[in-house]
Amino acid sequence: MESVTIGIRQGRVILVNNILKIGIAFSWRAADEIATVMQRKARDLMAPESENVQTVSVRLEGEKILLFDRIKGHTLFLVSKAVAIEVSHALKAQARKLEEQERAEQIALDHAILQRQGMHMGLTSDPKIQERAAIEAAWNSDLRRYIRNNIRQYQVGTPRLEKEIKHG
Repeated sequence: MESVTIGIRQGRVILVNNILKIGIAFSWRAADEIATVMQRKARDLMAPESENVQTVSVRLEGEKILLFDRIKGHTLFLVSKAVAIEVSHALKAQARKLEEQERAEQIALDHAILQRQGMHMGLTSDPKIQERAAIEAAWNSDLRRYIRNNIRQYQVGTPRLEKEIKHG
C-alpha cells in the first residue's frame, strides 16, 4: 500500500502510483463506484464493470486485482486482494469527504431541521457545516415558521400501544 497515494485535489479524488509515477483523478461518484467494484472482485463476487466509469477497468488477474487505465493504456496498479480492499476503503473515505464538501448546504439544512426538532445528533463532523446548521436552525424563517420550538410535540422512539377498556 506504500506505493499508492489516495487524496483529494481540486475537487477530485486522486489515486497515484508512486513507483510508476502515474495517477488518475475521479469524481467522488466514480471513485465510490470503482471502490465498490474493487471490493466485490477482491471478495470473489461477480461484479460487472462500471457502466458510468469508462476511464478505468478493474480486473481480477489470478489472486491479484488490476486497475487499468483504458484511455492511456497502462496499468495503474496490480495488488493482492487484501491490499485492493484497503485501497478501496481509502477511495471510499476520500469520496465521502468530497461528497460532504459538495453537498454541504443540503447537509447543513438537514442538520438544522433535526436541531429545530430537538434532536441533537450530528449528520457531519465538519465544524463549518455544523456552524452553518446552527445559524440555519436559529435564523431560517421557514424553519422557524414550520417547526416551532415546542420540542415536547416531537417525540422520538417507538410508540406505546395502550388498550382502552370500556366498562359498559
